[in-house]
Amino acid sequence: MFVSVIVTCYNQEKFIVETINSVLKQIYSDFECIIINDGSTDSSALIIQNLIDGIPNFNLHTIKNSGVVTARNYGVGLSKGFFILPLDGDDTIEPAFISTCVARFIGNRDLKLVYSRCSFFYGRSGIWDLEPYSFECLLRNNMIPSTAMFLKSDFLRVGGYKVNMDKGLEDWDLWVRLLKSYNDDVVCLIDEYLFNYRIHKGTRSSEVNKLNVFDKYADLVLYNNFSVFQEYYGPIHNKLLRYSYLEKMFDKPILKFVVVVMNSLSVLKKKIQTRCNFFCQS
Repeated sequence: MFVSVIVTCYNQEKFIVETINSVLKQIYSDFECIIINDGSTDSSALIIQNLIDGIPNFNLHTIKNSGVVTARNYGVGLSKGFFILPLDGDDTIEPAFISTCVARFIGNRDLKLVYSRCSFFYGRSGIWDLEPYSFECLLRNNMIPSTAMFLKSDFLRVGGYKVNMDKGLEDWDLWVRLLKSYNDDVVCLIDEYLFNYRIHKGTRSSEVNKLNVFDKYADLVLYNNFSVFQEYYGPIHNKLLRYSYLEKMFDKPILKFVVVVMNSLSVLKKKIQTRCNFFCQS
């Protein structure tokens, strides 16, 4: 089954060769790689073109700098694949990534999304401890990396990535819209570490946290999918009113003290749990 890998790149001349080489090393051969140079001002475009020159099904397209959402949507628009696999220009995939994902889809035609376990590299090592998937948990916190395989038809059905998610969390928003009408068993986590997430100062996730815009874009996920959140959590307005009431109540000294104590116990519990997990794994 034909797969379209959509690599987006903006000023990633230091990393893009490693990213593209990880695609070139795939065991699975029935795929194309569409690389979108999002108006890079460094040598990314030249490096990419020299690397893929003469390689069938590897194509470079340069657009005016518009952000990853527009770049990915543009790449999918050019794609011919049955499946789509996004990949940022500083991350890598293991040689068996595509073949393993496709095998899962072939084994279960009801699947809508397949992803693997993830390792950190470069600025940080170790594994990304992903929370088990459930749609209800997905509404509270994203546990699916942006590099996950899904059907192009589903991507088009939900309208692709939302342009108002231009600074981050666009993958979380897409997963909510793509998976909202299905049971949890349409999502498959491959129990192998096949995706490598590079940690460095220039990653969009670090920028989102540094600029303190995470809350804003998390709110946009709710805004874009308001009816879904309302279905799971009930009338939002009533909760806001209760929250306002509780804020006034917690302004009293004794209740402030209770909150501080409860927060301290919560932190202590997490530390104990982390230590237990460490010794259990040792």
